[in-house]
Amino acid sequence: MRIFELPAPAPYFDAPGCTVTPKDRDAAHVQCDAPSKLSRLELFMPGWRATVNGNDTPIARNAEVFQQIELPAGSSDIQFRFLPMHMKWAYLALLFGGLAFGFDLVRGCRAGKVR
Repeated sequence: MRIFELPAPAPYFDAPGCTVTPKDRDAAHVQCDAPSKLSRLELFMPGWRATVNGNDTPIARNAEVFQQIELPAGSSDIQFRFLPMHMKWAYLALLFGGLAFGFDLVRGCRAGKVR
């Protein structure tokens, strides 16, 4: 197996004129002297949400496939979260499926079919 490494890969988080301290892939602390834009090399797709100092902020498309958010001057804590589209409906379907299974199990036990 060969593993290739780029000699100078782009940083995962980047904000011109700012000091970016990543906490993990979904969080960073940023210190900016002036307003800036934070670019994140994560796929831009529905379901991503971002907060700056706890306040929701819109995510824009950057370089066709990546994410970008606006940053104010000063110190900011950035957090990204992902919830796939329609996931709330999937949780609801899981709940109904579990209830149906439980109902059928109880009904089978009362009829003496399950031992």
